Parts: sequence; structure tokens; C-alpha cells
Amino acid sequence: MGIYRIPLSGDTFITQEYLSGNAGKDPVLDVGVKYTIIDDSRYIQRILGIIDLSNNSDLQAKINDSSIPNPVVDSTVTAMLKMFNVVRGQTQAKSFSLDVFPLTSEWNEGSGYGFNDDNALYITGYANYVSRKSGLNWTVSGGDYLIDSNSATQSFDTGSEDLSVDITNMLKNWLSGASANYGFLIKMKDIYEGPSYSASVDQYRKSFFGKETRLMKWPRVELTWNDQIKDYRNIFNIGGSGYLYFYNIINGAYVDLANNGDFPGSVAIEGVTSTTSNSWVTVSSNLTSLVGTRVKRGIYRVTIPHLPYVLWNTYKLFRDKWTITSEVSFISSSAVSNINVISPFAFNTYTDVYYNDYKLNLRNFSNEYEKGAKLIIRLFLKDLSKTYQTLTASSSAFISEVTDNGYYRILTDKEEIDIDWQPLDFDKNGNFFTLDTANLTKDYNYKIDFKLNIKGQILYFDGDNISSNFRVI
Repeated sequence: MGIYRIPLSGDTFITQEYLSGNAGKDPVLDVGVKYTIIDDSRYIQRILGIIDLSNNSDLQAKINDSSIPNPVVDSTVTAMLKMFNVVRGQTQAKSFSLDVFPLTSEWNEGSGYGFNDDNALYITGYANYVSRKSGLNWTVSGGDYLIDSNSATQSFDTGSEDLSVDITNMLKNWLSGASANYGFLIKMKDIYEGPSYSASVDQYRKSFFGKETRLMKWPRVELTWNDQIKDYRNIFNIGGSGYLYFYNIINGAYVDLANNGDFPGSVAIEGVTSTTSNSWVTVSSNLTSLVGTRVKRGIYRVTIPHLPYVLWNTYKLFRDKWTITSEVSFISSSAVSNINVISPFAFNTYTDVYYNDYKLNLRNFSNEYEKGAKLIIRLFLKDLSKTYQTLTASSSAFISEVTDNGYYRILTDKEEIDIDWQPLDFDKNGNFFTLDTANLTKDYNYKIDFKLNIKGQILYFDGDNISSNFRVI
């Protein structure tokens, strides 16, 4: 699963209680309807936020170089606005809903910070409840926003929940230019902000961490899409279906064949009738002219809908042949690879089930990474019940076990989940995943847990049985 986190480039909250107050540098943002017993009044509080989508932004750069798919044209991309709960001393809201609307006017973040002993904002400035910038008022005090089908809503039960709402269409409009990116506004639903609600009985106030926090709970827009590699080349079952992949690697890097389009040609499955033969022929008319789709930069996938059992009676070896039919700029040396097809088998009347012991090691893994590092981490899973042939005095032949049903997650050393269970990729060499520290928080210690289904046996690997701790610097 692809993940890309966009930090907010600006945020603040505005309040009716202090019309000229600004909280642009406050690490905590408040939304709700604050009740004060002194004057028996209710004051609306709202959050403003924005992400950088300019031509020079990191997001635009990654879209341009095909590191991530363009949300405007790729329907598999989902954008979630995520903000994280803060426990405050004041009464916290419960059983309420928040709305997220696109803003329609430009505003300044400001540099206000917190409340003083008189419960007033330290610094007056912009944006505030009345003005969006110096000399420019909101059309309606409290922010100019649009209520449309791109708006989002989330209900809260206990009030301690985090915010996680789908703003995919909102993001698409900003990126495509259909609407200007002025950010978003978060507010209580009108029913709670309205004057008819009982001020003296119910108090509604909710707090989230702002971008100034030094914790891992910084507010973000999180893009996700399915780019999992599920290459069945070494575990393809005759009679079954699955995926095969073509990797176009030039000088150690993945390179697209046709900009960011699909494979510029067709794919066929071929076979030979003898293990010593080199006379490859097409095995079925249904397995010619297959379409290879682009998964991500330089990687293409073909779906094999069905590899019939009857083919096993005729062919002893299989391969996939990728034929390019249009001009391309760069191509790796080979577009033909063998497929390790697993033959059909019969079950015995009585079957013994053995639960084996396994040891997991991580290849290309370090205990320290710079923020922004991105690399592939490979898993080497050894079945301790097997004996491996010695190659040298210090090494043994070692083929990693592979699963098509494995997951990983990333936690802090305080057991806080940062990235929850994500599916592992796999190819002919085993399982792997991409570690992108741009999604993590600098100066934090992390660890990685694994959950693997090996031949029906569920295996868990964590800090107790695998070395997977690292720090982002």
C-alpha cells in the first residue's frame, strides 16, 4: 500500500470570544462552542488549515516524477484529513459532529500563541474571527466557506476520537484548478453552533494537535493507494490465477517505458514440452495479447485469469513473454522470465500437520535513518526445520520462505501505532516492503512488527524475536 503524508503548511483557530485574537503558532487547535458561566454566553471556535499544493511543493514534484499517482486522474488514490485528539483541562465535547468545508477566501496563519492568565490570546493578528488578513474582513465573520458535495462530516461519540475524514474530491478540485486552494475550515454542525442550543446545560469543545507540535501527531492529509507487488512467479498454482510482473530497471533504478502509461505492447504465456527443450510456443489462445498495466514507476503487472490443469499434461516449463510494439526510451536487458508453476497434488487420507519454527531477519536494515530516506527492506524467513547445503565455511544456501498473506506495522518505542498493518509485497525472492521515513517523525524511535501466514500458520515477529528498532534523525 502506498502512503504519502502531506503536513499542513498553515493552521490556526479563531474564536468569537476574542474577535481579534490569533493562534497561528499554537500547538493546540480548538473547535467547538465554548460556554462561559461569567456572562452566561456561548462562543464559537473554528479551525483553519491548508496544505501546500503550489508548483514548487513536494507533492507536485512527486506527481511530476511519477513517484506517486496523480489523484486527479487516478481513482485509486484516497485523501484523508487526519488530526489527533488532545486531552484538555476543560470539559470535552461528546456526542457531536464536525463538518469540514473548503474555504473560499485567502487568509494568513498569523503568529499568536496560547492564552494568558486572563484567558485572552497573547497576540492579536490575522487571521481572526472577523478578519482574514490585515485590512480584509471575512465576508461573514467566522470564515468564508463553501457547503457542497465535497464537504466532509465525522461524528464523535466519547469526544476523545481522532479526526479522519475523506477529502479526496476536495483535493482533486484544488489540484485540477477547479477551485482555488484556500484550505479548509472545521466547525461544529450548525445545530450545535445555533442560538437555540442550551448554553447552560451543554458545553462543547474539542482540541487537536496543530502543526507546531513536536509530537508524532502532527496534522496531515494522508494519501493512500494500492501499489502492492503480488508477483506469483515462484508460487503460481496450475489451475489457479495470479499476477506476474515486469521490472524495467536501468542503472539500478526503476524507469518507465512509456512516460507513466501502461506497458507498450502485449504479454503471452509460453511453454515447452520438455525441460531440455528451447522450443517455446503459446500454450493457449486465451493467454496471448494480455495487457500489462502500470503499477508504479518502471513496474508493470499482467493478470493471468486461469492456467488450466490440462496444460500440465503437455508442458513442463512455462514463461511469460513481454513484447514491446511501440517505441520506448529505455528497456532492461530481458523481457522474458520463467514461471515456477506448482503442479497439482492429491491429498492423503490422513495428513500430519507440522508447526515449524522460523527465524526472521531483515536485509538492508539499519538502526538509524535520515528523515526523508526511502528504501526497500527485504525479509528473509528461515524454516529452522530444514537443512541447508553448505556452500562455504561461513555461509549456507538460503531460500527465503514467501507468503502472499503477510503484513507489517510501524510503532514508536512507546507502543504508539504510527502506521497500522499494511500488506507486504512479494516476488520470486521473497517478501519486502518500502520504508519511507518522510512519513515518520524526526527524532523518534520506532520498531516494526510483522504478521505472516505461512502454510496456514500465523507467525508474529516483534521486538522479542527480531531486531527491527530504528531511529529517524
